[in-house]
Order: sequence, then C-alpha cells, then structure tokens
Amino acid sequence: MKKMLPLVISLLIAFSLTVTVGCRSSKKALEHGNYYEACILAIQKLRSSPTNKTAAESLKQAYPLLLQTTQININNTLSQNASTKYRTIYNEYVKLNTVYNNILTSPGALRVISSPTLFMTEQNAAQQNAAIEIMTEADALLKDGSHLAARRAYFLYGDALRLDPNSQQIKERQVLALDIATVKVVLEQIPVIPAYNLSSGFFFDQIFTSLNTDRRSQFLAFYRPDEAERLGLVPDHVVRMAFDDFVVGQITDKKTIADVSRDSVVVGNVKMPDGTVQDVYNTITAKLTMTTRKVESKGLMSIQITDYSSKQLLAHEKFEGVYSWETAWGKYRGDSRALTEKQLRICDSDPMPVPPAQELFLEFTKPIFTDVSNFLLQFYKAAKYTN
Repeated sequence: MKKMLPLVISLLIAFSLTVTVGCRSSKKALEHGNYYEACILAIQKLRSSPTNKTAAESLKQAYPLLLQTTQININNTLSQNASTKYRTIYNEYVKLNTVYNNILTSPGALRVISSPTLFMTEQNAAQQNAAIEIMTEADALLKDGSHLAARRAYFLYGDALRLDPNSQQIKERQVLALDIATVKVVLEQIPVIPAYNLSSGFFFDQIFTSLNTDRRSQFLAFYRPDEAERLGLVPDHVVRMAFDDFVVGQITDKKTIADVSRDSVVVGNVKMPDGTVQDVYNTITAKLTMTTRKVESKGLMSIQITDYSSKQLLAHEKFEGVYSWETAWGKYRGDSRALTEKQLRICDSDPMPVPPAQELFLEFTKPIFTDVSNFLLQFYKAAKYTN
C-alpha cells in the first residue's frame, strides 16, 4: 500500500497546482476560510516569485489555520458514525501531505514555513481503515444477491483495491462480485435444417463469438449448452433461435428478345467521280435473345429469450435475410456492332453454375447475423441487465 502513496500525492499535487491564480488569489481564499486553496495558491506564487510578500503572508497565516481546522474536522468525523468517515479522514490527510510536499519543493515557501508537518503515518492508517470501510460496504451489498447490488459491490471493491492494492481478500471478493453481477445466458444451438441438409453451425459460431467479444458490457456472458453443463452453470436466461419460412436456391429464368440497332455506322465506301473515296453510313440491326437466371435465398429467423427459472418469455422477435444471385447469357443474329459491350460480353458467356446451397445459406444469413447480435445486446442494455 505504501508504494502507492507517492503516486497519489504527486497526482494530487499536479491537480492542485492547476488552480489558476487569475481566478482566485491566495489572499481571497484565505479571507473566505479556504485554507487549503490559500496554501496551494501561495506556494504556486512563491514558486515563480520567491520574494512575493503577499503570497508569503498568506501562506504564513493559512498553513497554521489549515492544520488547526483539518484536525478539528478529523476529530468531528471520528466522533460520528458516518459510513464514509475513514474515506473523509483519508482525504483530509492527503490534503495536508499535499501541502507538505508542495512546501518542500518550493524554496520560497520553505523560507516562510521552515518546518512543515508530515502526516504520513496518519494517512497510511486512514488509508487502511478506508479500504476496510469500503470493503464492509461492498460485503453488505454482495449479500443482497441481486445483479445490480453485486455490480455496485464490484466497483466498491475496485475503490478498496486502489487503497490497498495488495489485498488478496479484496481481489477474491471482487471476482465473486463480478460472477454474481454477470447475467449468464445460454445460447442454444440452432437446429439443423433437414430439408436442405444445411448446417447452421457457422452462423451460430459467428453469433456466439460476436456476443462474447463485444466490450460494451463486462456484466454479460454467453455460454454454449455443453459449456454450461460442464460448468454446472445455472443460467439466468436461455436464448433459442430457429429458421422459419426457409428457402434456398429458388431459381427463376427470365428470357427477353429485343431488336437492337445503332445509327450512323460505316457499312462500306464508295468512289466518287472525282476519284475520292467516302464512307457509306447506315443503321445496323441485330436480334438479341438474353436469359437472366435469378437465384433467391431467404429465411426468417425467430429468436426467443426466456427466463430460465420462471420460464417466462421475455422477448420474441423475427429477423429476415434475403440474398439474390444472378447470371445471364445470350445470343444474337445480325450485326454484332449493334450490341453494346455489355451485351457482347453476355453473348460470349456461358451460364454460371449456381453456387452450392450452403454458400447461398451463408450469404442470406449475413444481415440476420448483424440484426440478431444488435438485438440481443440492445435488449440487455435496455433492460438494464448490463448497466
């Protein structure tokens, strides 16, 4: 714990010295009874102007008053039964030691207060008591057993650890608090689709990985059924997913026949009476036959969130995914120059083979994957399970 004290004090010194002299002078702070601020402002002034008489006089008056009033505050706090009394006392001693360190590092201030008082022993004792005080408060919350109370306890244990970072007991209790605070959700495996002999394992793995790597909440964890069983886990919720109205590889062919033409195309040349040769322009035509094959795959995913203990249905939503794949081929009769470059490429192409059903399945589940992931995370956030 003692290793942390220089860091705490240095941070407080840095914070204290950010007070802007232009906003308030040490004399004004002294007149208003803010002896801590008066000391800090006076020391800051003496650091840049060691012979400043106003700052020296302010420090000379403010420091003894700071010691006196702080001790009164500490005694009054000790006599009370406030649940945060040792935290208050600790902060009081931190202020005194902050002023002490500021004086030591300012030659001008040392000329005014040659023997500042160090309260490190008192601060260490208060720090230890404050850590115990916070842990006691957290322990009481943990006995409540609810997710919300355990979350509050988790953060309190964090505060206690900042005061006593080497306490194994506090570390263990914070781990326990995190476990109680966490909403545990079992994500059931999606049933195989026998009509198409398709596996939804890849989709399930994506959903599972996405949810467990999302860092928006540390108090939400998803488990596979086999993992939950192995751990002997009693979940809070169960999420069931299944595909409804499932279609993969529905093929539709559309054939179109069109007459195409292009004006002002050179179709030959002619020799003029004067011996010159000129191009002959005319309109060219072709009959284009094109076939477009559209393969549509779509499905509707149903998702249900159920409370494991009460079996109450907490949410039920459906999400649709659609994926269309196309290929086109064609032929023509007539002058090829009547066709566009795209039409020519299509006529030079053979129909592409339809992708495998598993590939089509994966494509149409992509938007569903995003929607389901966002829905689950938003549900737990809105329901305050993760706040």
